[in-house]
Parts: sequence; C-alpha cells; structure tokens
Amino acid sequence: MSGIDATTLALVKEHLVKTSTAEDALLTTLIRAVSAQVEAYLITPLFESERTEFYDAVEGAHDIWLLSVPVNGVSEARIDTTWAFATTSIISANLYRIDRATGRLYFSNSLPEGPGVVQVRYTGGLAATTADLVAKFPDVALAATQQVGELYRRRGNASATGRGGGQGGISYPKGLVLLDVVRELLDPHRRLVIS
Repeated sequence: MSGIDATTLALVKEHLVKTSTAEDALLTTLIRAVSAQVEAYLITPLFESERTEFYDAVEGAHDIWLLSVPVNGVSEARIDTTWAFATTSIISANLYRIDRATGRLYFSNSLPEGPGVVQVRYTGGLAATTADLVAKFPDVALAATQQVGELYRRRGNASATGRGGGQGGISYPKGLVLLDVVRELLDPHRRLVIS
C-alpha cells in the first residue's frame, strides 16, 4: 500500500451524512483498507514518487513497460549488459520516448538481450498527496468513497464477523469485493497489462 489514501475522511463523512467524530477511527481504517484494494485493482501505485527500476530485454525489442503510471517524467534511462550502469550507459533522451498514460518506454534502437539490462529512473503514480489525488482523479476518490460507505453500512451484516478482545475489526468471509459501480468508475484508470 502506498503512502496516500484514495479518499478522505471528510468525503466519506459527507457521503454518509455524518458529523460526529465518534466513528472516525473505524472510517479511517475502512479508508485505508479500501485504498489498498483500489490500488491493487488499478495495478498501479496511488502514490507518485521517483522510482528506479530494472527491466529484462529480449533481443530485438524496442520497448519496455514501466510499472507506475501515469509517468510524470523520465529522469534517465541506462542500458548496460554488465549491470555496472556507469554514466557511460546513459541513453540520450532523444533516443527514447515515453507514453505517459501507459508507461510504454520506446527506444529508437533495439535493446540488447539480457536480464536486468535496462535501468530507468522516473516519476510515476497517481498523485503525491491524497488531496492531489482527489483533485486530479475525482472519479477514483468517488469510487473509494462509495466503497467505504458500503462497507460501513454493512458493518452489522450477519456475514461479517468481528474480532473479540476489544480489537474492533471487521472481517468479511469473501474479503472486500468491489461494487460494480466502483469498478466502473475505476476501469478507465486501470493499468493495461500486456503479457
């Protein structure tokens, strides 16, 4: 799970028409659980940060797919079959291009074959803060808000089991299943996975 949430306590309380702070701890726990679930469903980190990743290359290939989208910028790409990744292995930025939405990094020359021969340092992920995520991706925040609301309303459901001993947790036998409407809101942001 990343360092940000997919929605805010204020949005959830507005959705539930709640003003009391009595259940803020429970709602915050549900927000964290749903945020992790949203991130897993999207197949990309919520938290935007700089990352350094290594990729295998197949002989003759011209592209790799970065793991965190959208890509907000590539600091550098290096190719080195000896894995030293010295400054001499830096690829000029005019020899590759990035599709920021999909994370496809396309090189003008074919890549040498080998495991971990491509190193890319880039910034990717949805947002740097929860507030930024809500502003940039209001439909993702709405999806998370609706999912939290549904879980909150179901908290007394007979299919849910609580943990004893004052732990205050809620457990669902089938796990946290995303609502259809939530999946519909998230699908446009879901990362394309090509195998």
